[in-house]
Amino acid sequence: MNAAAKLFIEKGFGGASMQEIAEALGVTRTAVYYYFKNKDEILTALVEEVTLRAKRLSSRVAGEADADPRERLRALVHQHTMLILTHHNEFRIIDRTEQQLPDRAYRANEDAKRTVLNNFTAAIKAGVQAGVFRVVDAKVTAFTMIGMCSWPAFWYKPDGAKSAAEIADTTAELAVQSVIRPTKRQLKGAGDVSEALALLREDLGHLSLMIEKSPKSG
Repeated sequence: MNAAAKLFIEKGFGGASMQEIAEALGVTRTAVYYYFKNKDEILTALVEEVTLRAKRLSSRVAGEADADPRERLRALVHQHTMLILTHHNEFRIIDRTEQQLPDRAYRANEDAKRTVLNNFTAAIKAGVQAGVFRVVDAKVTAFTMIGMCSWPAFWYKPDGAKSAAEIADTTAELAVQSVIRPTKRQLKGAGDVSEALALLREDLGHLSLMIEKSPKSG
């Protein structure tokens, strides 16, 4: 599948043949046909390997409802980035051929993307509700973070200056820091209304002082 993915990137899905895949592997075309009837089956296998794993991994982390919101989001971003970087050829193929995928692969891809998005969104909402994250649009933020995880697939080099793990670490840290509230603004108890009101009163008091100090017109 990796040999096929490289050829699909170099020549396009339509431009690569089963014969060329066999030659890249150093086997006969008959040997390739033993496992896959055609290129569509190879492409479907490539898609399912990445998308089903993304769905399973994100759902596992999302299921840890009692986890610290920061660590939960960090884990989601880190593992999704690592998955993409360790399957960067497959991911690029999915991105390029998304609208031409065989029906089974297309449905699997759409279902996995929807699940990953929902899991990211839920993790961000949980952090907002706990008073740990700023009040943000959880779905828009989730789309943005998934984009952060995905983009390295197009420039990452396995023999580059940064390893996949280092890139995943940086991406996860950037994601968490983009939504985290300053420590003094975080609620100590999730859903603590009195604490939230205290912060609101503090803000109103600060606003009142600013108004008093502003120059009076007239």
